[in-house]
Amino acid sequence: MDAIHSVAHAHATKLARDIALWGDAYLKHNTELAKKNWGENLYSTESDFDGRPPATVVRKGIESWHIENLRYEYYGHKNANILDPITGHFTALVWRASRRMGLGIVKFRNKTTERTHYVVVCYYDPAGNVRRLYHQNVIRENEYRDKPAKLPSAYNPHPSKMGNFNDDNGYYQPLEEE
Repeated sequence: MDAIHSVAHAHATKLARDIALWGDAYLKHNTELAKKNWGENLYSTESDFDGRPPATVVRKGIESWHIENLRYEYYGHKNANILDPITGHFTALVWRASRRMGLGIVKFRNKTTERTHYVVVCYYDPAGNVRRLYHQNVIRENEYRDKPAKLPSAYNPHPSKMGNFNDDNGYYQPLEEE
C-alpha cells in the first residue's frame, strides 16, 4: 500500500475513534500535513443502514467536495474567489499539480446516535490551493481540449516549451511566451 494511503487510513481511524468518544466536533484536519506539503479533504456522514459499500461513501464524499464548483469563480474573472474556504475542497480535489492521492475510510457504530458513522480522509501530494498557482491548476472542464500546448509538461509524455517542473517546491513554473 502506498504510504499516502496508509497515512490517510491512520488519520481516518483516529478521527473515527475521536468522533465516537466526543462527537462530530472532533472531525479535525491533520496538523502534521504541512511538514509533508500534503493537502487534505475530510468527509463524515451517518446512516441508519449499516451496509453501505465503502465505494459509495467515498463517491458521496467526492461529490460533496466537487459540488463546490458551482460557487467557484474561475481564476481570471473579476471576482475570482481563490483561497475561499467555501470552495477549497473543490480546488484541492481538482488541483492539477497534485501527483498522488491517498484515501482512508473508516466505518463505526456511533453509540450516542445508534447509527453507522463513516469518515473519509483524502490526502493530496503536493497540496493545492497555492495563491499564485490557481490559474495553472484550477481550470474549467474542457478548457484545454483544443489547446494541448498550454498543458504543463508533466501532463504531456513529450515535454516541450510548455513549462518546467521546479523540483525545489514541486510546482510548475510557466515558461515565457515567445
